[in-house]
Amino acid sequence: PDGLLGVIPKMRRANRLIGSNMSFSKKSIYSINGFDEEFRLPAVGEDTDLAWRFKAVGLRLKSVRNLAIQYHLYHKECWSDKSENFARMLENRKQNRFYCIKGLNTVGPV
Repeated sequence: PDGLLGVIPKMRRANRLIGSNMSFSKKSIYSINGFDEEFRLPAVGEDTDLAWRFKAVGLRLKSVRNLAIQYHLYHKECWSDKSENFARMLENRKQNRFYCIKGLNTVGPV
């Protein structure tokens, strides 16, 4: 079939997310309390953290690689020390913390 229904059967399982182009249902993101607001800088941890937390609550990741179009504008990295984010990601995994402490619950109802 044409349209989205023609794409869905071609989607394949994925083990990770790339934060620049992903989507999820409201129910899914609320099941893990959204993005962990304790991450301080972009680029390390926050999308990987989402992926393992989605899997921890039984959700499956799907890839639309080569099926979805994405335009990404080049930009220089504006951060240098990624160790704080990396340590946060490892601590979340070590503590099996799939429902983040500081996430959607700190924003208020949507």
